[in-house]
Amino acid sequence: VTIDEAITYDAYAGGGAIPGAGASNTLTGTVTLNESCDVRGNNIRWSGGIVSTANKGISINGSKHTINTTPVDLGTGGFNVTSAGNNPANATMLNVGSNTWGSTILNWGGYLTLGLDDALPATAPLTFAHDYHTVARSGTLDLNGHSQTVASLATTASAVGKDGTRRITG
Repeated sequence: VTIDEAITYDAYAGGGAIPGAGASNTLTGTVTLNESCDVRGNNIRWSGGIVSTANKGISINGSKHTINTTPVDLGTGGFNVTSAGNNPANATMLNVGSNTWGSTILNWGGYLTLGLDDALPATAPLTFAHDYHTVARSGTLDLNGHSQTVASLATTASAVGKDGTRRITG
């Protein structure tokens, strides 16, 4: 399914979700966030850009998301990634630069692959964060042969006995 229309996300108080599933879905129109958004689904290609009118963030959950063509502008909102399976086959791929957001959070279990140098904003901290699952899960930032600068690198505390591996590869 290809959606060529702009999408404005106005959630109920406290945010909400955009579901997606099945075969390939392509969003070529701009996605505007007026609230924080949790995207759950697989095989979504974003090419129209993602913007936040109120410094709200986005959490991308699922596998095989690809962000192409138009930069993401969340102001000071956060960019969070949790991919299914923590492996290259299920990675979220970031193929556009000049992105703007306040923080990058790679939840344990997430796999983020960069498609070019400095795909992440150099001014945003990168945090490997606990995702509240009951088993140990790892998180990976795959530089994929590219260079990247971040403001800082950190990890959050995990649930007792559920520590996963945090990796930067490529």
